[in-house]
Amino acid sequence: MATISGTGIIVSSNARAVSSGWTPPVSDGVELIHFLGGSLEQSIRNRMRRKTNSQVIGAPVVSADYLTFKGDTNWLKTAYRDTAALTFIAVARTSDTLADNNTRPTLIGTSDGLGNSGASLYAGTAGRWRQNAYYLDGTPVSQVQDNVATMTTWRLVIGVVNTSGVSLYDLTDGDGATATPPSSTRVLGGQAIGIGGNYGATTKGTCDMAFAAVLSRAMTDADERTAWLNALRAAFADTSVSF
Repeated sequence: MATISGTGIIVSSNARAVSSGWTPPVSDGVELIHFLGGSLEQSIRNRMRRKTNSQVIGAPVVSADYLTFKGDTNWLKTAYRDTAALTFIAVARTSDTLADNNTRPTLIGTSDGLGNSGASLYAGTAGRWRQNAYYLDGTPVSQVQDNVATMTTWRLVIGVVNTSGVSLYDLTDGDGATATPPSSTRVLGGQAIGIGGNYGATTKGTCDMAFAAVLSRAMTDADERTAWLNALRAAFADTSVSF
């Protein structure tokens, strides 16, 4: 067990072995937490108490400390939908070629490129992790931020969306950037949020994911992001996943 300095939170160093919930650094607005790997049964369990578990779509490949997903074929369907403000948290990597949409993976999201709605954290055309969200500017337009260039090694990536911007943070390196949308009106996606893919996902590549979380609010506080980094590093300390 490990105590996170300044929070008073005790976190198991083997989070996948915890049979009940896992306490995040700040629980406000946290809709789901998934520690991925070990088994599909463990992976779909929502570690937030009294929150709904996710559903397996297809056949994600199970490793001891993570799952391997493939676009709209093998992924997890959550019970939660897009909100005007949200935060996606992922511990992920990819070894796919990133040559086209079939080899660029989706980490978390609802975004439907054909429907011009929703929000997603995925691999962009520049070979970087990208957070996007759709806003109404006469017609729906996609606002993106794609500053995270390292994708082949484990990273803790946080994507934040609200009415004033789209932000992407690489907590492993400690950097981040924000893009200002053309309007403050979000175009919400009608699909359930997916992990590792989604129905009709535009980006269908392969990725490994060890952790996923979704918040129905924008995580704008830097100290809170640091607290998540510390908590998750403690949780994965005795595993093969290092970020």
